[in-house]
Amino acid sequence: MNSAAHAVRSVQDPAVSLGVHFVIDDLDDGSRDDYVLVSSAESNPAAGRLSDVSPVGRAVRDHRKGDLVDVLTPRGPRHLRIVDDDDQRPARRLE
Repeated sequence: MNSAAHAVRSVQDPAVSLGVHFVIDDLDDGSRDDYVLVSSAESNPAAGRLSDVSPVGRAVRDHRKGDLVDVLTPRGPRHLRIVDDDDQRPARRLE
């Protein structure tokens, strides 16, 4: 197994699920985005509320900090890493 692709998990690292705040790094463009995963009725990506049925929401659901996820979005494929939300690097919102 490639150790770079292996995520070390602990009980303190919650899986992304409804109501959980998470931060993702886009490995292609270096951007960072932070969101809370919500139902489609509560979705507002510009306000950091990402729907669980959106392409990114479906891709990150049930993953944890350190996991790599690939997702096909309307703007093309994205390669994302779920990162620790207490990292001090500023986040931006997807448009």
